[in-house]
Amino acid sequence: MKFLETISIPKLVNTMSLLGAVVLGLTACNKVLSLNIVRYADKATYLVDEKALKTVDRTFYGAFRLGEWRYKGVNANIGEVNVYIQIPQALNMNDDVQERYLQQVICPRGDNLEMWHQLRQVDLNIHIYTHSKNRSVSAVCLNPLKAEAFSQA
Repeated sequence: MKFLETISIPKLVNTMSLLGAVVLGLTACNKVLSLNIVRYADKATYLVDEKALKTVDRTFYGAFRLGEWRYKGVNANIGEVNVYIQIPQALNMNDDVQERYLQQVICPRGDNLEMWHQLRQVDLNIHIYTHSKNRSVSAVCLNPLKAEAFSQA
């Protein structure tokens, strides 16, 4: 009872507000983490092997070995493969127009079945940039073998 006599009402309200904010924050983090766990529950489905990376590498190296656009490599993360292409100057287009351009012109065609089979459920992202990879414009290539590709078409 002595504790209640020494604590003021505003202090109690502030403490309760802070406690409420912490609880809400923890709840939000828990939801985000559980979504990622569900999304990547079967990690093997979302990992790419060396053979698939080499196939992607060959596809883009061959397409960009001549000309001013330079293929700068590929890397893989869980659920995605990222292809980087350096361009001499920024394209004079809005980002959404550039994204569609990348999907229609730069993304591998649907008949490149060997590559799409090897990628399985993994997204293929194309990034173009002038100086820094961190400031790239990107697009997700639609895998014709994924069920989602058919629903978006």
